[in-house]
Amino acid sequence: MAGIGYQTGWVGVTLGYRYPYYDQGNDKFVQDFSFSGPFLAVNFSF
Repeated sequence: MAGIGYQTGWVGVTLGYRYPYYDQGNDKFVQDFSFSGPFLAVNFSF
C-alpha cells in the first residue's frame, strides 16, 4: 500500500494504491486472492 495525503485544518484527503495478496496453499479452500486498485480517503479531525 502506498499513498499521499494532504491535511488542512479539520479535513484531510489521501489518494493511494493498494495491492494485498493472499495464498492459503494447495489443501485449503482459498488458494489465491488479490485485491488491488486505487483508493481515495477523506478524514475529519476534531
